[in-house]
Amino acid sequence: MNYLNQIFGNNVRVTVHLRHTALYPGNVIEGFVELNVSAPTPFHAIRVRACGKELVHVERKIKERIETPPGEPQRYRERTEIRENRQAVYNQLTTLVGSMKTNPINYQAFLPPGTFHYPFAFQLPKNVPASFSKKITDDYGEIIYYVKAYVDVPNGRDAMSRTFFNVIRPMPLHQHAAAAPFNFQNMYDITCCCCCSKGQVGLRMHMNRTIIALDRDVLQVICDVDNTKGEEPVESLHMELSNMISYKAGEFTESHRLSAGSQTLRSQIIAAGAIGQITGTVPLNRTAIASIRTMNVTSQYLLTATVQIPWADDPVQAINVIVGQTVDESNWSDVISFEETAVRPLPKHFHSAPEAYYQPPPQPVYAYNPAPVQAVQQYQAATYGFQLPPYGAPNQQWQANQINVQGQVYQQQSASNQIVWQQGYNPPL
Repeated sequence: MNYLNQIFGNNVRVTVHLRHTALYPGNVIEGFVELNVSAPTPFHAIRVRACGKELVHVERKIKERIETPPGEPQRYRERTEIRENRQAVYNQLTTLVGSMKTNPINYQAFLPPGTFHYPFAFQLPKNVPASFSKKITDDYGEIIYYVKAYVDVPNGRDAMSRTFFNVIRPMPLHQHAAAAPFNFQNMYDITCCCCCSKGQVGLRMHMNRTIIALDRDVLQVICDVDNTKGEEPVESLHMELSNMISYKAGEFTESHRLSAGSQTLRSQIIAAGAIGQITGTVPLNRTAIASIRTMNVTSQYLLTATVQIPWADDPVQAINVIVGQTVDESNWSDVISFEETAVRPLPKHFHSAPEAYYQPPPQPVYAYNPAPVQAVQQYQAATYGFQLPPYGAPNQQWQANQINVQGQVYQQQSASNQIVWQQGYNPPL
């Protein structure tokens, strides 16, 4: 890259402003691209892209034998092998000015000095997976979404800006209302550490729901304990909601288990030969990852109930649960299931919809103020036939949530907070 091209690239500052930084599947991504041009700058095209990308990074320690002379102790060395998997789950591209990327022409013009605005609107597909970013030991996985705008400078460094947003996956109201309460009754054989019998303990347990919305639910537990055939006292019932996360990259698959909520429920000690009841609630981690299943990332939940008996092996009951982030009161969203694969990855250079050539949205969120450059006539202009969902965007609680990229907090551009937005497609929060 020569010095002149570096200067041209530095003459343009691009900023992507988003109206909302949290969206549901099916919402419209709204915002505008701002160009601040300090000196005349040649360009081939100005484009804006909305993306969703899945990244999985897995590390594995490999222990290898080192050849040693006869008679010497065997020695080993450890090396680290890394596998990564990157793929798109959502990709939409609009050329604002100039040559389209998928249908190029010979186009070059100069951006004059000034400040210019291009409002944009993309509709998210209904089946995109929820955002998440989680680093566990040396492994991490994430599904991130962002809008990227760039000025294609000839033979030089493109001027570029990228702003991230979160996708919040709600469950429909009818799924949440079903609750799927859990009831079971069982008799457990109790043994001590040396396998001697300590009698039997009977449990009859009720839990208010196994379909959980993180922003509103707690788990309520009632457990009747029949210790009439037991030889040891029952002290408590420990409830643990575990998040099992699995990352797959290449031939490596690594699984991790994290706590998403736990509570030890106590009452009076239920002595041997007695009957009693243990009740209580289990608070949940509101920032936990929702249930997700894609080609390379799985986030599932298991609730375990452990009866704590001193000097004996504790009986354990495992319960599968589904965890969503919030509830779609309009019932428009698809149900969240154990086996869902929300969307298959897109092959490289493929788009969720054909590339479009820009015209301002009919309901822009910001005033259209384009650069005075020659337009291209042979391209067909974009259309905005959005099928809007009946709900609005996520509320302020979700808008305030931090955005993580590779386990680190991404700092949004604060300038967007002072912008006076027009109506657009999403109703005001």
